[in-house]
Amino acid sequence: MLSNIFIPKGHLSNSEKKVQKYIQSSPNRIETLTINKLAVTVGTSVASVQRYCQKIGFSGYKEFKFAFLNALAKQAENQKKENANQLCLDYLNGYQKILEKLKAIKQKQIDKLANALLNSKFNYILGVYYSSIPARLLTLQLQDLGLPTFCSVNDIDGEHLLDNSNKDSTIVLFSINGVKEHYEDYWGDAIANCNNSFLITMNRKAEFSSFFKNTIVLPGNNLEENLSFDQQSVPTIFIEMLMQIIHHKNLQKIS
Repeated sequence: MLSNIFIPKGHLSNSEKKVQKYIQSSPNRIETLTINKLAVTVGTSVASVQRYCQKIGFSGYKEFKFAFLNALAKQAENQKKENANQLCLDYLNGYQKILEKLKAIKQKQIDKLANALLNSKFNYILGVYYSSIPARLLTLQLQDLGLPTFCSVNDIDGEHLLDNSNKDSTIVLFSINGVKEHYEDYWGDAIANCNNSFLITMNRKAEFSSFFKNTIVLPGNNLEENLSFDQQSVPTIFIEMLMQIIHHKNLQKIS
């Protein structure tokens, strides 16, 4: 039983409780999460993840993950099997609702981001793990327009890259959860000192948003929690929307 896995042997610290809460709320995500990525996603340290695994009776995350996935597979066998068509329909229906919610994003926010990227001397685009997909896409599309844009998809390279930024630069970070722990140490100062900083996230309560002058919340968090992977289709569609506006503004600028 999955419930038996979560019985701790001793008191859990706040950071360890965050690990447990995430695993319980998003069990399908564990298959694709390394210990480092789990720590970043939850907003805690690798040591906290290890301690949590040890407190529930495992030697470490690797042993816990093996037992957890086995328990998850057995639970799936005991449940009513859904056919692939129904799974696809559920996903597409959820996706259709998300597309409708994209219309609710304030046009003023999108215009502000578009103007910043179009007029900034240098643009810095950040995204780690699967969030590197929209980060790379936006970078390539801006570079195609001849806009000076740089991209980083890991924390250390991002720190070196942001050393070149200033208050007049534009910094954009893609992050599903918008956690601040870990990234705060590497990027916090540069982002806080930038007048044109934008966090693009799916989490309305993103901790890292306090460092940014602007936060754009995309729909889709509920669908994301039920998937076994980081979905980046919504940020990608948002980029296509944004680039339509940037293209239009750029044509007006050069005409």
